[in-house]
Amino acid sequence: MHSSRPDTDVLDTSSCVPPARPSPTADPLTGRTSPNAWRLYRATGPTLDGTPAPGPQPPPVLLLHGVTDSGECWPGTVRHLVRSRDVLTLDARGHGGSELPDEPFTLTALADDAARAVRDVLGRPAVVVGHSMGGLTAQELALRHPDLVLGLVLEDPAWGVLDAQHDEGGRPLFLAPGIEAARGRPTAELAADFRARFPQWSPEESEPWARAQRVVSPRLLEVPHEWTARDWPVAFDGRVPVVVAAGEVSHHSLVSDDGARRAEQVLAGTGRVVRVAGAGHCVRRDDLSTFLGLVDGLLAEVEAR
Repeated sequence: MHSSRPDTDVLDTSSCVPPARPSPTADPLTGRTSPNAWRLYRATGPTLDGTPAPGPQPPPVLLLHGVTDSGECWPGTVRHLVRSRDVLTLDARGHGGSELPDEPFTLTALADDAARAVRDVLGRPAVVVGHSMGGLTAQELALRHPDLVLGLVLEDPAWGVLDAQHDEGGRPLFLAPGIEAARGRPTAELAADFRARFPQWSPEESEPWARAQRVVSPRLLEVPHEWTARDWPVAFDGRVPVVVAAGEVSHHSLVSDDGARRAEQVLAGTGRVVRVAGAGHCVRRDDLSTFLGLVDGLLAEVEAR
């Protein structure tokens, strides 16, 4: 590992774990905690019959997706993590199989939804991994419900939303083009476009992504939004370990150099910001092995406490 910026590590990927080999993942349990749909992947464990090993179980992981994605959009991450622990994925309200209530779309509401799922489905605290909007949700969850969060991995959290343009309803202007572009298009067509636009990404990402784009609620462009209630680069309480897995600014990361520096100052002693060389806003899709290495490192830190 070496530093190419004053306050931000750039990860040397040569020593990171390889991505999990493609293999079948057991069908998850599914359910709802209103208004959210969820999927629970039970740990396969090291035993030959797939039952968990006896003794204390490792902490579970909650995965929170970015805007217009869904809880399906973590195939490689789920396959890797479920070998040792339970994994819960949640569809944010208005995404995937989740309803969009007639109330403002806020990070507070998303965090409270996640808290309800952790309590009702997992029944114990979790390590929370969040991408983009999910990263902001994870931060808000840790601040509002600290009893439920053991650690945070923030995959290029959407801190850049603070500088984005918003309409009179608080909706970021970048939302509408993506939602409108997918409306009415077949899943196969969207998946093919995805593979053509991002040939460097694993093809297994394309179908879940395409399904997610098709079912985003169009009412997401109608209800009021609130994305800027906190100064996100410094929205930490210092209680749990944190890793921010950021892409590079030149590759459209939403973690600015200034935001990274401020986060490092606040996280001193409890966390760090890592720039993943060559990655953009979707770090796990650009470099799954490095991303999983960062997740595993955070999990090891949590389990050593």
